[in-house]
Amino acid sequence: AILRNLQSQLMVPALRCRTTGVDVTPAYNRFIVANRSTLQRANRRLLSQFRAGFGEDDAQAQYDEFATRLANGHSIDTTSARHCSEAVSLAEEGIAKGGGLWRLAEIGYRFRLRTPLPGGVCPSRGLDWLILDD
Repeated sequence: AILRNLQSQLMVPALRCRTTGVDVTPAYNRFIVANRSTLQRANRRLLSQFRAGFGEDDAQAQYDEFATRLANGHSIDTTSARHCSEAVSLAEEGIAKGGGLWRLAEIGYRFRLRTPLPGGVCPSRGLDWLILDD
């Protein structure tokens, strides 16, 4: 969930910051390309948690609602040149992490991204659900 939140934290400024003179979109796109397989694995794992909690029929809708809430939460942040420059720096740091799951998660934890899951935390202990193939 922390990686989905990190992705949302970068996506919102990519959509909003053009009006500030700081275009986050190129950095966001490079972040997605550099981390695509890691983000996809993490999102598949998260979706499997939604399937376990909500059942096959409702999982996708619940996941989509969850992702929308994350993005909406980031959209209340002030859109300023400073905020947008910070988003570029964050994306570049994520690019430099080279697609490592733990390395990307560390960014989210350092920025204290709160990622409340519907129904509480994943059933596994601590952060071990993050370990997929890394």
